[in-house]
This record gives sequence, structure tokens and C-alpha cells, in this order.
Amino acid sequence: MNIFKQAEQVKAKADSTKRGNQVALKSTITVPCFKGLYRKGEPYTIKVKQGKKKIDVSVKPLTGAFILSYFTCLAACIVQDENAYREASNSTGLNEKPLEPVQLTSYLIEVLIASEGFCLDDYKQGKTQGAKRVESHLKAMKEQRDIDIVISDSVITGLNQDIVQAVLSAI
Repeated sequence: MNIFKQAEQVKAKADSTKRGNQVALKSTITVPCFKGLYRKGEPYTIKVKQGKKKIDVSVKPLTGAFILSYFTCLAACIVQDENAYREASNSTGLNEKPLEPVQLTSYLIEVLIASEGFCLDDYKQGKTQGAKRVESHLKAMKEQRDIDIVISDSVITGLNQDIVQAVLSAI
């Protein structure tokens, strides 16, 4: 399974079905970035094995903001590792043509979330879902947290290692 190819397929499908001003609803309210919002709703119990006994633990469901923040940072790590691999592969000179570096895109994040078993309802907001929801979340994160993230034609730049580590280590 190559998630980069899947992300390209999702992007191609989204580009073919775009309609004028329906890209994202202006009335959609963006959930604040991350702090304190990763659990919401009514708690439910799960059974966890502790030693030889199974105990009940009460948990709350994840919010869409948490899912988007976490998987954006996870995708940034995957892209960084893939680019390091491609750079090392290119330096050996064994490839017929050099491998192009991959970019972090909102479609890649959407595919990564889906590959982990989440559905659009888990992180959509109003009618905004998928890659457009990822982009609206990152734009809100940029405004609220003063982070230099740039989103241009679904390509996300400016997500540095400090941000990634802060989010991934928050759980």
C-alpha cells in the first residue's frame, strides 16, 4: 500500500468534482487547535488488561481537532522519513532516474486518517470534510497559535519539527 499514490488519487477525484464556491462553507466554525480539546462527549467504558485482570476504564471520544492535529504531525514525520529514504536512494546512483521528493498535502493527511480506520464523520465540521476540513483546521491553527503554516494548492509547508514533536508528545 502506497499512501502517496492513494493521496494523489484522492486529490484527482476531488479536483474532478470541485464546484465553484462550495469548496468550504464560510459559516463553518473552526475548532481551536489542540489544548484541552482532544476529548469530548459522553464517556464510555472499555476493558483494559492490567496484569491478569481486566478492568473497566472510562474514556471520552476524540475530537476532530485532535485527530487532525495528530495525523497532520504524523504525516509530516512520514513525509520527512520518505524524503530521507529517497535522498539516500538517489545518492547511490542505482536508480534510472532520481526519485522526486514528496510533499505534505491535505490529501495525504486524509488518506492517512482513513487508513487508520477513522471516517469523515469523526473529524468533519458541518458540511466541510476531507482535505478541505484539514486545510480549514490548519488555517485556524495558524491564526490562533501564530504558527507560520502556509497552505497553497493543498500543499502544506512551514510545519517544523518543534510543532510536530510538541503535538505528538502531547498524548
